[in-house]
Amino acid sequence: MFIMCTLKIPKTIIKEIDIFRKHCLWRGNDINSKRPPLIAWNSVTQRKVNGGLGVLRLETQNEALLIKFLHKFFNHSDLPWVHLIWNNYYLTRGLPGNRSVGSFWWKSIVKLLPNFKGLATPVIGNGRLISFWDDQWSQGIPRHIFPELFSFAKNSKMTIKEVKDQEQFHDLFHLPVSDQAFDQFLVLKGSWEQIILNNVHDRWKYIWGSDKFSSQKAYRSFMGQMQTHPIYKLVWKSKCQPKHRVFYWLWLKNRLNTRNMLRRRNMELDSYSCENCLWQREETLYHLFLRCNFAKACWNSIGITPPRISNPEEASVNLKHQLNVPFSMEITILMTWSIWKSRNEWLFSNRDPSVLRCTQEFSRELRLIIHRARGEFDTSIPNWLNLWQI
Repeated sequence: MFIMCTLKIPKTIIKEIDIFRKHCLWRGNDINSKRPPLIAWNSVTQRKVNGGLGVLRLETQNEALLIKFLHKFFNHSDLPWVHLIWNNYYLTRGLPGNRSVGSFWWKSIVKLLPNFKGLATPVIGNGRLISFWDDQWSQGIPRHIFPELFSFAKNSKMTIKEVKDQEQFHDLFHLPVSDQAFDQFLVLKGSWEQIILNNVHDRWKYIWGSDKFSSQKAYRSFMGQMQTHPIYKLVWKSKCQPKHRVFYWLWLKNRLNTRNMLRRRNMELDSYSCENCLWQREETLYHLFLRCNFAKACWNSIGITPPRISNPEEASVNLKHQLNVPFSMEITILMTWSIWKSRNEWLFSNRDPSVLRCTQEFSRELRLIIHRARGEFDTSIPNWLNLWQI
């Protein structure tokens, strides 16, 4: 992590590290295992609020950690390296990004300038550090808002201070300009006239509403926000063990190795039918956990009628609403886990599926929630289990 805070990690190194992380996640400590991943790595590295597993995306995290150097540089932090770079490269030579100067380390940091500018908006002081065309010092970035006028600009690298030092605003452009560019000229001139410079350094304010930089918030901004089903948030907030929550996340994503999934992965099996019931239907996720006779009996033992909903996310909401207790998410996760465990014991250990054994496993796991919840369910879980005589 220290190296990631200091240097730009080459993509080949990140790729090798990700190979080991994938192996650890899907294959455990067996170095010779060839077990395929259950879900795409891109889904694993999505934030939990975006429906992912929340594993850090190393390249993005590396960039978020390095941008703190640009934060310190542009805010003139009282540090030796900041003074050294300013005095050696930018005292009279414009802004970073205008041309490539400095050591390999500084050049790699400057390449992150577009990422930094995407997070920060300038607060005008002396105008020395703010690009007139490329920074969002007004209602937007002038280069993008006034593209026709920008095409007539004499110098696209000018700072706010250099623009204010011009006697006439029209001296910035090649004349004559087009009618559309002239309309944009009048608007931009109005903004130019409102700029008031002072003797303090320019500051930068970030999109999270503070002038303090946070690598964590930068990472979240880079990863973005997506519309996801609210059930994912409930899963990660539950008091279940991590292995249960990861299992249920895979269940919601329909990425468990049911026989239907193995068929889709072109694996040859003697049969693709469900072994837990007499119907001999294909073992899909929907059938195994909600429509199979064995699964129905397990859900019925705690007063639940499995819904006829094939979408795992909506089925989870239905199960939670039927339970209507504060720990309903924990019940849903653990009963699903117990059904899966009973199925695997039958397939791999030749132990006949038993509703009694399944409910006992469920009861044992649910009672452990009492310790993880730290007093929140001390009486409610035992009372609920006694109600259903489990």
